[in-house]
Amino acid sequence: MNHDRALPATQGELPTEKASATLLRYAGKLKWLLSLVSLLATWWIVSLFLTSRVLPTPLQAVSAMLEEIRDGEIFSHLGITLFRVAAAFVLTMALGIAIGCTLGLSRKAASFFNLWMVVGMTVPALVYIVVIFLWLGLSEFSAILAVMCTTVFTITYNIWEGVKSLDKKLMEMSRIFGADRSLTFRKVIVPQLMPYIMASARFGLGLTWKMVIFVELMGRPNGIGYMINHWYSLYNMTYVLSSALLFIIVMLFIELFISKVLEPRLFSWRPKSTQ
Repeated sequence: MNHDRALPATQGELPTEKASATLLRYAGKLKWLLSLVSLLATWWIVSLFLTSRVLPTPLQAVSAMLEEIRDGEIFSHLGITLFRVAAAFVLTMALGIAIGCTLGLSRKAASFFNLWMVVGMTVPALVYIVVIFLWLGLSEFSAILAVMCTTVFTITYNIWEGVKSLDKKLMEMSRIFGADRSLTFRKVIVPQLMPYIMASARFGLGLTWKMVIFVELMGRPNGIGYMINHWYSLYNMTYVLSSALLFIIVMLFIELFISKVLEPRLFSWRPKSTQ
C-alpha cells in the first residue's frame, strides 16, 4: 500500500527535474550575459577618465567598426587573416598529433627528442619569426611557417602527455585479440586521446591567432594585424580597437561553435554535468 502511494510522488519528480535543468541552462546564459555587460561597463568607466585618443568608449569603437564594415575593405583583411589562422592551425595540429603520438608510443624517440622539445618550447616566439623571415623572406609561406613553429612544440607536448596517460590494459587487450597497429590506433588510442586533442585544439587556436596577428604586424602587407599597425602608426586608437574588436568577435563565435556544438557531439557519451 505504501509502495503504491510512492509512485505518484516519484513520477511527479520528473517535471521538477526538467524545470531545474531548464533553470540551470538559463542561469548559465545569464552569467555569460552578465560577464559581458560587466566587461563593457568596466571598459566604459575606465574610458571616462581618459581621452578618446588613449582609450575610446565602447560606443566609439563599435561605431568605427560598423564604419569599416560599411566600407567593406576590412573583410578582405579579415579573410586573409582567417586563412593564415586556419592554415597554421591545421599544420600545427597535424604535426603536433603525429609527433606527440610518436614520442608517447616510442621510448627511444622520447629519450632522443626530449631535449629538442625543451629547446623548442624555450625559444621565444619572436626568434622563430625573425629567423624564418630572414631565411625565407616576407612571403605568405614564411608567415604561416613562423606561426606554426611558435605553437607546434606546445601542442606536441600536450599530446605527448595524453599518450602517456593511455590505459595500457586496453592496448594490451587489443594486442591479445590480434588487432594490428592501425586498428589499435583508430579504435583504442584515438578515442582516449580525444579530450587531449580537443583541449590542445582550443588552446592552439587561441595561440595561433595571436601569433598570426603578431606576424602580420611585423611583416605582411595585409590582414588584421597589418590594419592594427596601420592605425597605430596614425595614432588612431579608436580604429585600432575597432579592427581588433571585429576579429575578436569572429574568434569568439568560432570558440562558441567548438565548445557548444562540436565538443558535445564528440563527447556525447559522457554523463552530463548537473552543475
